[in-house]
Amino acid sequence: MTDPRRPWAKWAVLAAAAMQLVALTMTLRDYRISVGAGIYSPAELERYILAMRTTLLLQSMSAAALLGCFLIAVLARSRQSQKRMETVLLMMLSAALGVWLWFHHESPGICAVLGVLIAVFLSGAVLSFVTSRRSGK
Repeated sequence: MTDPRRPWAKWAVLAAAAMQLVALTMTLRDYRISVGAGIYSPAELERYILAMRTTLLLQSMSAAALLGCFLIAVLARSRQSQKRMETVLLMMLSAALGVWLWFHHESPGICAVLGVLIAVFLSGAVLSFVTSRRSGK
């Protein structure tokens, strides 16, 4: 469901998602070049890989969130269905972060940041769900 006062908004979100995907591919290219060049010592390489994993994770989550917002704007036919789709999107994003965190818990700082992101996504999902239930009555 698109706001009739801002019909361009969903296209701006799609453009932001496209730019995020371009940035993701550029980061992957830089990662491959840097690792393949053999310019890092083993300790530096480990730190670089950890930093790049985190960067790639956050960029991909941003792209997924933006693409999800665009799809919600295109597919939602009512305010209630929009809120339900938002709930599903936020639950999927928090589940994806939770799974990634379960298998890749390298740094306490990164775990804390991802924990905060999971909490934000889950609280947004709960808020969206409660709002959809209220608008349905």
